[in-house]
Amino acid sequence: MFFKWLIVKPEAVFAVENKVIRPFVAACYERHNQIILRRLMDYSDKVKEIQSVIDFSSVKYRADIDTNYGLISLDFLPEKAPNHCKNFIALAKSGFYNGLCFHRIIKGFMIQGGCPEGTGTGGPGYQINQEFNNTPHEAGVLSMARSQDPNSAGSQFFICLDKSSWLDGEYTAFGRAT
Repeated sequence: MFFKWLIVKPEAVFAVENKVIRPFVAACYERHNQIILRRLMDYSDKVKEIQSVIDFSSVKYRADIDTNYGLISLDFLPEKAPNHCKNFIALAKSGFYNGLCFHRIIKGFMIQGGCPEGTGTGGPGYQINQEFNNTPHEAGVLSMARSQDPNSAGSQFFICLDKSSWLDGEYTAFGRAT
């Protein structure tokens, strides 16, 4: 499953922002060049700049992931994991997620995306600290993927397809698919 585009917008705005939204192109050559470009880039400065203007007190943000299987709309939980919400929103606004795929799909468990290499081994060039909370990992919950280190999240995320209580308190839940 590939992201055609991913855009974050305030919930009150129903029209798509006037940003460049690049449709997914299934050409392997272009995909390879995107991977190489993302490997060379450190998104931390770009993300910090975008995060500086994110204001959860006055704006409710949403994200839409347009896939070749349809639209996935996400609502965020900034009261539970503000830094993870800001990170995801900033990566989306920077174009980081455009053209990426869900590289891990496990029926009855979850779908995982956000790896610039499409293998589950890549990230944005930085890591963020965990914000474990009491949100149960159940169908539709958006959570951050990580390695064995609890503070190793970056860009990879997953959406639960069913109840996965063994993840509760071990992974940062920061949104819901609606």
